[in-house]
Amino acid sequence: MRIRTLLLLAACLSAPSTLFAYEATVPRHEERCILAAVAGRMGATLTSEYPPPAVIYASRTELSRFKAAVTAEYGAETAAHYGAITNMFLPKQNAIFLSDKAVFYLRGRFIDDSVAHEFAHYIQYYYKGEKDNPNSDQDQLETQAVRVQDWFRETFMATGVSPCAAPR
Repeated sequence: MRIRTLLLLAACLSAPSTLFAYEATVPRHEERCILAAVAGRMGATLTSEYPPPAVIYASRTELSRFKAAVTAEYGAETAAHYGAITNMFLPKQNAIFLSDKAVFYLRGRFIDDSVAHEFAHYIQYYYKGEKDNPNSDQDQLETQAVRVQDWFRETFMATGVSPCAAPR
């Protein structure tokens, strides 16, 4: 019985889809280039008045840090709904949290376009007046961010062109 248990434990520890495995991915492109491309697409000129948000990858932080940030932004009741770090821009912290599990970025999805999506929310908030608009249409903002994400994926990820080489 002990050998069978040890073999089962060894199989679980070596299997790529177990709770113990976490294969992270990283963007192919520099964050600053992704941000510049998104700003250009959205017609925003980046300034030093609004520093770029910190991009915090799930594999490099604790869930408790994410929950504390969500609590500061939206309250403890909202934070209680999260059992994992999800892709989210939090304006009060000027931070983007991103899931970087490689399994999430398969079949034509890339972490780069998720970064672009969250940068779109940053541009909306700081450069397009959403920080001063308590009555924002959240569905419209999300639709715009998805369109930017799709554009980024088609323009850069599908073609292999670098956003660092894109005209500003």
